[in-house]
Amino acid sequence: EFLDKLKNSRKMFPETTESTQTLLIPSNIYQVFLRKIIEDLTLFTEFKEKISYVFSKRALARDQGLTLDDGNIQDNITRNQSGRIQYYWRLLIKDDQKLSFILKELVDVGISKDNSWSGIIRSISLWQTRCIVLIAAFTGMRKNEILAIPLNGLSYLKTVQGNIPVVWSTTTKLEENGAPRFTKWVTSNIVQIAFDVARTITTGILEFSGSSKAIIDNERNVPLFMSVEKGKTGIPHPSFDFTVTNLALDQLIKGYYRKELMISKYDIEELEWFLYGKETPTIQEGGIWPLALHQFRRSLAVYAAGSGKVSYPTLKSQLKHISLVMTTYYADSNSRAIDILSNDNGVKSLKSEWKEARARMESDSLYSIVTSDIPLSGIAGKKLSVQRIT
Repeated sequence: EFLDKLKNSRKMFPETTESTQTLLIPSNIYQVFLRKIIEDLTLFTEFKEKISYVFSKRALARDQGLTLDDGNIQDNITRNQSGRIQYYWRLLIKDDQKLSFILKELVDVGISKDNSWSGIIRSISLWQTRCIVLIAAFTGMRKNEILAIPLNGLSYLKTVQGNIPVVWSTTTKLEENGAPRFTKWVTSNIVQIAFDVARTITTGILEFSGSSKAIIDNERNVPLFMSVEKGKTGIPHPSFDFTVTNLALDQLIKGYYRKELMISKYDIEELEWFLYGKETPTIQEGGIWPLALHQFRRSLAVYAAGSGKVSYPTLKSQLKHISLVMTTYYADSNSRAIDILSNDNGVKSLKSEWKEARARMESDSLYSIVTSDIPLSGIAGKKLSVQRIT
């Protein structure tokens, strides 16, 4: 009865729709997960110079492994060349105590899977995915737009209110014919961490992959998220001279963030409140939140609109929508979302309102049962029968 009445109240809110949308990330999971992502990326930046040192040594091993080829070198390294590179890499680890110590240290702090070169390579795409998540959360950019960010894609606009960080990339969503357009997204200073990590990785890939170090004249032609698997080879991205990375979000969640994405009963209550009592079969207490990159776009729209600090035209510009109708659709039901930009009292007040409404409806339901002639059975029925008599 409580849920039915909650669903009926939906008709009072004209901004809502009946269609299924991308899930809103519950406020607690949203904040805890992003905070951990930021902490991990900050850790990476603390070891940035040491990681660059490892990349430079790998480039040295590559050069030593190719010296026998007398300049007759292809972009794709052969199996024999790869074997020689591995041989010189093992010699470097043996002779260079600094390199050996750094490799072990990177494992101890969780940056690399193990102290081998393959351990570093298998970890790189996960760190790139962390960067992609942070940028998505603080820009609302789509996946393809993030993968089209160039190496020099972060800049600052000078305004009377100070310098505003913006991310530059290409989108195909501003024209009805899908023509690509180079444009910008306003963001937070926190994405500087993501750019620092991603640039460290990509400059390293350009240094140690292929037959020689790549000389870059224009960073606009290099992707911020370059594929470590393909290196300088492979099918290039339409905006760049190189291949972009593959997103490893599922692998990242299963291996590192199950705790932060654990669903609590409060998350379920909050989501039902937001969805006007509608249950989601994929969301269960104790399970892992089914995170998808597009959820950060939806969550930014809802939380920004619900805060009252961002207008719909501004949100439309940020999300790169052609129509304002699409913007209001993305921000659907924002009036019922927890204001994560408010103080704790605001959040507690909304949760208290939810609990009081449920208790009030459950109390009314029990009263109607007690005062009716319906036969009651079971332990609960016996207790209600006593209350009916008294």
